[in-house]
Amino acid sequence: MTTSRPFRLFLLLFSALLFCQCTNPSDNLNKVARKALKDDQGVNATEFGNIRTFIACVPELKAQFPSDTLIIQYLDDLAHAMSQKGRPAIKYPVTIETGVTASMTGSDKVTFDIYYENSASMDGYLNGKTEFIDATLGLMTRAKLKGAEVNLHYINTDLFPVDSIIQNYKDYLEPATVRKFGNRGNSEINRILKTISDAAIRHPDHVSVVISDYIYSIQGKKVRDQLDLQKNTTALSLAELPGKDFAVLIVKINSEFNGTFYDMLNHKAAINEKRPVYFWIIGKRDRILDFPKQYRLDEFKGYETHLILLSESKAASQPYYTVLLKTFREGRFEKADRGATVVTAIENPEPSHKGDFQLGLAVDFSRCAALDDYFSDPKNYEVTSDVGDKFEISEVHQIEDLDNNDKGQKGTSTHILVLKTAGKISKGRQTVRIALKKQMPAWVINSSTESDATEAERKGKTFGLQYLVEGAMMSYDYSKESLYHSFQITIKN
Repeated sequence: MTTSRPFRLFLLLFSALLFCQCTNPSDNLNKVARKALKDDQGVNATEFGNIRTFIACVPELKAQFPSDTLIIQYLDDLAHAMSQKGRPAIKYPVTIETGVTASMTGSDKVTFDIYYENSASMDGYLNGKTEFIDATLGLMTRAKLKGAEVNLHYINTDLFPVDSIIQNYKDYLEPATVRKFGNRGNSEINRILKTISDAAIRHPDHVSVVISDYIYSIQGKKVRDQLDLQKNTTALSLAELPGKDFAVLIVKINSEFNGTFYDMLNHKAAINEKRPVYFWIIGKRDRILDFPKQYRLDEFKGYETHLILLSESKAASQPYYTVLLKTFREGRFEKADRGATVVTAIENPEPSHKGDFQLGLAVDFSRCAALDDYFSDPKNYEVTSDVGDKFEISEVHQIEDLDNNDKGQKGTSTHILVLKTAGKISKGRQTVRIALKKQMPAWVINSSTESDATEAERKGKTFGLQYLVEGAMMSYDYSKESLYHSFQITIKN
């Protein structure tokens, strides 16, 4: 007697649920998903429904995957990894059927509107086989392979749709073609951002990609004095996006540039060096949040980093977190609820013989808009106690550094925060709040300059970039009080 494939998967799911309390739920989900993908190069509607049910029964997984969209993205990422390292490797992309909507492939039926800002200052990126060309063609190709419609435009003082005259994607970046369209004398970045922002709102199911060096083109001699004005204009240009649930993804590419560079005073210099160039990608919040992984931006030549700007989601759930009982512990403490696996309250803390007290806090940053190097920097955290005790985040580690004794607490965690104090812990009960602040990323500050008149000043930097990004952040109401996430633990002494 043989059993059907869906029934075999059901048995595996049932077994996984039985043992979920004593093993890692993420590992169990991984086993179930791998089984489904291996059996028939995809996931059918029955298997997807079983996986959805399994996730719904495990609180940690339900918090990580609150929608079918996120489950699909997880399965697509796993399928891609299995296509690279699986034994045997599976074919990618795969078909994923939810049983709720029409069949999906790890594909994206969205429309991409590509806008290349074709001012003369961009020409240097088109000479030779540059990282810029590779990244631009790579993004368009990946979108097309995922089933997206791709519309091509040039933009300067006017907008030029060019699908009808472009025979292939490579022609789109041919210098002779680029030079045919519009007023290429300057790049009015704020005007461009306003135009594309309005277009994005009119077509909410589209993704808009605006490609430029993003150098403010400021007329007159007192250029620096106008940067604050330009920043405020940037904020106004994007002001309608947050209220309509749009997000902005800023991608930095470092590319060879061989051509004429125009400095802040519009002086020309012939250069052949690496220069930054940027993709600003505008789309609905959830789509943009998943975009870097879905399109594997970090695989593009020249990719350095990115930043996502988005408004707070009222539907966003509290990420998984728990105090770890052994990992990075100095001193002693007990969990307040002896039967709890997820620990948010401790009692009877005692410092080590050195006088220090610290503990590890496992947290899930998998849905955080910030990058790993951002939330791995202790300086981006603020720790407060309601009784005034002095705590700090002294280190941040990957979850792989988890002590074996704490494996059962891993849940969906991605990182470990080390909470430390060298002072005395007050008697009584207190609440300690750990907040990951929304601050200007260091890479933006390091990539910006207020003068690009000399080689030393311009090298690897963009004139006015910090003001430009500050303006965009103002649109999204980022302030000193803005947070990505916060976590609270109770200490009773």
